[in-house]
Amino acid sequence: MRLHHLRLRGITEAFPNEVSVDFDALGQGLIAIVGENGAGKSTLIGSVFAALFRQLPGQKRSLYDFATHPQPEIHLTFSVNGARYRSLLKIDPKSRQMESYLFNGDGKPLTNGKKEPFEELVRKCAGTPDFFLSSIFSSQKRTGNFISLERSERKELFIRELLGLDRLRLIAGAAKEKGEEVARTTLGLEGQARGLKELVEGGVEDPTQIEAKLTDLSSHLETLEAEKRTAQQRLLELQAAEASRKPLLA
Repeated sequence: MRLHHLRLRGITEAFPNEVSVDFDALGQGLIAIVGENGAGKSTLIGSVFAALFRQLPGQKRSLYDFATHPQPEIHLTFSVNGARYRSLLKIDPKSRQMESYLFNGDGKPLTNGKKEPFEELVRKCAGTPDFFLSSIFSSQKRTGNFISLERSERKELFIRELLGLDRLRLIAGAAKEKGEEVARTTLGLEGQARGLKELVEGGVEDPTQIEAKLTDLSSHLETLEAEKRTAQQRLLELQAAEASRKPLLA
């Protein structure tokens, strides 16, 4: 990753108004930022991290809590593998809302301001916050620095980020689900095949016999319908007799 330009406004008491740093104009070589305590050196560098991950490094509080302007913003222009991008955070401390945009080198927006698509695209460009802290960026007190991590944390970070184990796990999980779906489909087809085989091997009845059975069933059904109508008529007669009996009993 290469930084080109940083501009921020209203982030901490050090930068209530707009300030910008043109890294391209500084040229090649080592760059040092010098200033008294509280001048904003850590905030300036931390804004690079915040422009990508919506959070100042090493801080548990959100960016809203560091706002010193009605409309704070952070702009960062950077490039990854020769591809140029521009990140823009528009912060509303009053409503505690944040719009996150990522543009390509031609200024075309790649995200719609929502958090999820922004984080997904930044992850593809710059990795996760942990990986960025440990490999590219080391904040004040070396928070997240790879060397300062516990051995187990370094191992997990190396396996997850550099070897891409998380991606392999997702692929394996998707392959397993697809395999189970294919197995269920295969099992259903095998059941259908067995049913068809039994039907064929059992032979087909004579159509004449089937027609005779249907005729018998139809005749039996008509008889049952006649019996049903007789029973219904008898029920009506009994109900009428019951209705006549009640006044007499009274």
